[in-house]
Parts: sequence; structure tokens; C-alpha cells
Amino acid sequence: MGITLAGADGIVEPADGPFQVGFTITPETDFTFSDENTLTPLSGTIEHTGSVTLALDTLEPDLTVGDFTIGFDADRVSEASSGFFVQDNLSLNAILFDITAPPSTVALDEDTLQLGSDLAISEEFAAVLATVDKPNLAGAVVGSAQIDADLAAESASVPEPGTAVALLLTSGAAIAQRVSRRV
Repeated sequence: MGITLAGADGIVEPADGPFQVGFTITPETDFTFSDENTLTPLSGTIEHTGSVTLALDTLEPDLTVGDFTIGFDADRVSEASSGFFVQDNLSLNAILFDITAPPSTVALDEDTLQLGSDLAISEEFAAVLATVDKPNLAGAVVGSAQIDADLAAESASVPEPGTAVALLLTSGAAIAQRVSRRV
């Protein structure tokens, strides 16, 4: 299956790294967590605006997704999934990717949060991509994800609005995400 980045809208310059596009985090972000056991998600989501258009060899026309939510759902936790997910709120209104477990990076201090792992196609997105000649792609690792967020001063648990999320599409259909400091 081929996935290529065909376009983007509402983007900002990614902070750093090999990212092609970035998106602004919105004030609707309300993700909270505890620092017990390194990182324990409590509630809320990381919200941002912008979109990407994906050219998929299984769909015509191209698919535009965006206004993404990065969230956590304890019911999605498994040997393979951390419970974190990336959801499209623009066209499919479905979870596109699960962020795999265990995280490859977890770093937390009073000012910043860093969480990184691989991205896997979700059951929901696999159903959209399904065709007669394609296997069920749910769980297929297609890239890596990293969240680097400045924490809000008032609570030290909500990523600061105005930071950026970026996407990278590399060879073989890899998509990576990053929430990082605004530059």
C-alpha cells in the first residue's frame, strides 16, 4: 500500500527535525496527566488545526484529513498500543493511528513533556483502506510519532497552545508527528 503526501493547508514551519509540515496547537487543548509512573494520562486531548492530503493507492480521489486530535483512551491500551491515538476531525472523523507501546522516549520535567513511539494504522483507518486485494492493515507500523510539548505554567499539565505539530511522510508510507516549542 502506498501513502504519499499530496498537499497541506494551514501549516506552520516545523520547529526542528526532518518534518515536512507543522500545525498550530489550539487553545482547546486540555490534556492533563500525572507524573506518577513516569507519565499517567488523566484526561483531555491535544488539539490543532490544519490538514494534509494523502494520495492512497486504495482510494480515489485523494483523502484530506486534519484538525487532528492526539488523545488517550485506556480501552486502547494493549501489548501493542500505548493507548494514545491520532484522530482526524476533518473528513473521516475517525482514529487514523495508534501510538505503539512501549514508548521509545518518555521525558518529563516541570516545563516540558516528550513522548515518542511508533505509529500503527488503527482498526478504523484500516477499514477505510481495505480493498479486496489488500490484507487487513490494522496494526501495521507506518512511521514514528513524537510529542515534544511546552507545559502551561499555570498547571504544568497542559501543552502550551501555539506550539506546533508536524508531519513527515517518508519512503514506504511513514508518517511522524511532533508537538514542539514554537519558534
